[in-house]
Amino acid sequence: LGGDLYEMARDTDKLRILLADIKGHGINAALSAMLVKSEWMHSGHMNMDPGAALTEFNRQIMARYPRALVLSAFVADVGNGSLGYASAGHLDQYWKDGEVLVPLRASGAPLGLLTEATYVTERLPWRSTSRLLLFTDAMTEEMDSQGNEAGSIWIEEIFKKQPGSSYVIAQTLLQKFKSRTGREPGKTTDDLTLIVLAAAD
Repeated sequence: LGGDLYEMARDTDKLRILLADIKGHGINAALSAMLVKSEWMHSGHMNMDPGAALTEFNRQIMARYPRALVLSAFVADVGNGSLGYASAGHLDQYWKDGEVLVPLRASGAPLGLLTEATYVTERLPWRSTSRLLLFTDAMTEEMDSQGNEAGSIWIEEIFKKQPGSSYVIAQTLLQKFKSRTGREPGKTTDDLTLIVLAAAD
């Protein structure tokens, strides 16, 4: 019962990924996540680039549920040698190619706050050596044994240097997360979602 959600959809030239984190926890957040996922699937987003899709989705949410739904969201399109992405108040995600690491920063406010909010599509190359790392805030905000947040530096270091498949990268990140926080996925104080995408494994 959590407020994280993700959705993947494919058309002839791209794979689209939505990762979102609903404000709040527990049953209310889980119900809101179900509602958001349904609204997203019927929003017509596949006919728009990521920035336009988030802009229109925010407009729809504000019209139907004014300030009742607030969420951060990240949308990525992968295909035809390109990564297109837009972020609505989501924490930094990461793209890498070899050991070149680029933080993918938010281009606007969380969805559900500002009726006239707009979101911009940014683009990076997508090659056989490219990797995309998507996650929600439990990865960085879960506390360690000393009561400090896990932070993001360790994520950047592992993702930048770890070779191999998306599975290997994900397992390495989760093992390090457990060693830092003492918790496994499913036993964290906040919802945790982790996606690692590679061109081909």
